[in-house]
Amino acid sequence: MRFPDHKPAVGRIAGWTGAGFTLMEVMAALIIMSIALTTIMQLFSGGLRNVTLASEYSRAVDAADEYTAKILQSPIEIGPNVAEDEKDGFFYRMEVAPWEGFDPEVSLVPYLTVYRITVTVSWGTKDDRRQVQVVTLKNVLQASEVMTR
Repeated sequence: MRFPDHKPAVGRIAGWTGAGFTLMEVMAALIIMSIALTTIMQLFSGGLRNVTLASEYSRAVDAADEYTAKILQSPIEIGPNVAEDEKDGFFYRMEVAPWEGFDPEVSLVPYLTVYRITVTVSWGTKDDRRQVQVVTLKNVLQASEVMTR
């Protein structure tokens, strides 16, 4: 059995049925795709901002811990004390004061004083100032009073 030569009509491709997308369908698909892509990009940029902010807070907490460790190793001046310092883009503020929660009258250790040390680390611009605060307590034995006893 022989098939006759089948030749497409001029301007037509063999097997093409004429089905396709209209210009409106293509435009609608592009608009939907651009909205979805914009939303995804905003999510990624927001996530990146949060990672940067978390990194800054982590660096500030580390800096506050280092500053607090230095303070705890050095002798504490008796009485309220405020000191300020600036280093590595951070602004440090330290406050030392006797802790109100300690009552020397009921203490088992004579001549003991407990100090509350507050270290505040801040950074950023004037309009967008961020800060972290570390609070610790330090026991100090009043050596001068022990000697006179």
